[in-house]
Formats: sequence, structure tokens, C-alpha cells
Amino acid sequence: MPPIQGLLPNGDTVERRADDAEPLSALAFKIMADPYGRLTFVRVYSGVLKKGSYVLNATKDKKERVSRLVILKADERSDVDELRAGDLGAALGSERYLDR
Repeated sequence: MPPIQGLLPNGDTVERRADDAEPLSALAFKIMADPYGRLTFVRVYSGVLKKGSYVLNATKDKKERVSRLVILKADERSDVDELRAGDLGAALGSERYLDR
């Protein structure tokens, strides 16, 4: 897969390869209500997204804590500790934080 281009919070353009060693770049592409909380579907382009970590929600300019990660296959959910570059999954019950 070719590298992707994106913007840093300061406005600089960066290029990221699909590699676990790169900094985290991910796209939340769908949000759905779930009996256990908000389910956010995520595609990880580079780096590793780990449960318990904090990520920047660039749309709202706020930090959010990833409390639980799952991989969905039809009606089955598998809990995982991390999503790596190229993975599709979902974050459950994200918590919002006002400080940066």
C-alpha cells in the first residue's frame, strides 16, 4: 500500500507508511450506538492503537481514552489489546477528556 498523507495539529503535512513502527494514524469512519456504549469503527493506517491509550479526536480537538478494542466478524466480537497498521476494528466506550 502506498504511504498516506495527512495533517498534523499544527498544519504541517506528513506522510506515513503502513508500518507498526510509524506514529499512530487512524480514521474513525463510523459511530454506532451499542448497549455497552458508543461503538467507533476505526481503520489504523500506521502505528499501533492500544486499549487504555489516549488519542486526539482531531474533529473535536479533544483527547479521548480508548477503553476497549474489538474486532467484529458478522455477529461475533473478539476483544483485542491492540490494533496494528492495516487493521479494522472498533473502540467501545471511549471517554472524552477536555485537557490536551
